[in-house]
Amino acid sequence: ILSMQRADSIYFPTGAKEQFKNVIMMGEISDIQLNMLLDEEHKKQITEINPRGYGYLYEQGNRKLIRFKVSEITDEELKIIDTNIRNKMN
Repeated sequence: ILSMQRADSIYFPTGAKEQFKNVIMMGEISDIQLNMLLDEEHKKQITEINPRGYGYLYEQGNRKLIRFKVSEITDEELKIIDTNIRNKMN
C-alpha cells in the first residue's frame, strides 16, 4: 500500500504508474494528478470535485473507474474503533 498526499511527477518516474493496480483518489483532484494517475479515457470520466467522503477507485486490471462514498463514522464509533485498535496492540 502506498499513500500520497500529492501525486507529483517527481514521485512517479517514467512507467511507474503502471505498477499500481488500484488507485484511490479522494478530495479535489488536480489536473496534474489526473495526468499522473489515469489515461485520457478515464480522465474524462471525472466530472466533479469530490465532497467529503467521496472518491474514485481506478482498477487497472478491469480498466474501470468507479465513484464511491465512504461511510461516515460518528465520534462515538471512532472512539470504539480507536479503543479496539489500542487494545489489540497492547
